[in-house]
Amino acid sequence: MQEDQVLKKAIDEWERVSQDPEVLLAYEARRKALLDEKSALKR
Repeated sequence: MQEDQVLKKAIDEWERVSQDPEVLLAYEARRKALLDEKSALKR
């Protein structure tokens, strides 16, 4: 039950911030940086 509430809160928060283009750009930049770092560590 508590996990459902946490998940709902996370989804609600994502829906809220995903409406803001600046937040989306920051999210995508962070995501790309993390993927680049992960890729570099595999080498």
